[in-house]
Amino acid sequence: MSESKWILAVGSGHDLPPKLIDTSKRLGASLADAGFGLITEGWPDVDHLVAYAVAESVKQANLRLAHRLLKFMSKQRIPDFPAGDLITTASDTEAKERSVNKADVVVPIIADPSEKFALKKHIQEAQAKMRELAG
Repeated sequence: MSESKWILAVGSGHDLPPKLIDTSKRLGASLADAGFGLITEGWPDVDHLVAYAVAESVKQANLRLAHRLLKFMSKQRIPDFPAGDLITTASDTEAKERSVNKADVVVPIIADPSEKFALKKHIQEAQAKMRELAG
């Protein structure tokens, strides 16, 4: 398989509404089916749901999950979804920076509109990277 394009799924929120649970699962399955790699930061809820859907789609296609699911996480944390490749960092801030740098595209899935500002910097960094890549 050629080098995957990497999609960083970032999300926030607890007690996700059914629509966002479904969206997260469909996103993961669609990414896997299209041959994209997924990056998460190993959190519960959105990260877990998208990662699980990627893993299930890859498994159903009789493919290997290796190099299709990356998690960037502080070494002090344990991933909520254990499968995939784990890249440990010194801090959550470094995990965010490295995940954005690796990503070709960032997809935000926000459960609570009041939390959208917590993702704003993350998204702005990814947009700056995409502009840089576009030349």
